[in-house]
Amino acid sequence: MKLISLPIFSNADLARRWNVTSKVVHAWSKRHEDFPTPSTYVDNGKTPIYTLQDILDYEEGRKLLERYGE
Repeated sequence: MKLISLPIFSNADLARRWNVTSKVVHAWSKRHEDFPTPSTYVDNGKTPIYTLQDILDYEEGRKLLERYGE
């Protein structure tokens, strides 16, 4: 079976991408009005999932990769 890698992110993925904790990502999702809206939820509605384009737009607007990123 071949695994397919999709350009989607959970809060934990975003925390790793931005070198912050998952708690920080959660706080930003509540505090920042421009934080992306989840595309869907998994884990019985507990885990938000975001698309790559939504994340790229947010990062660009906030200059996140310049401050926190890889």
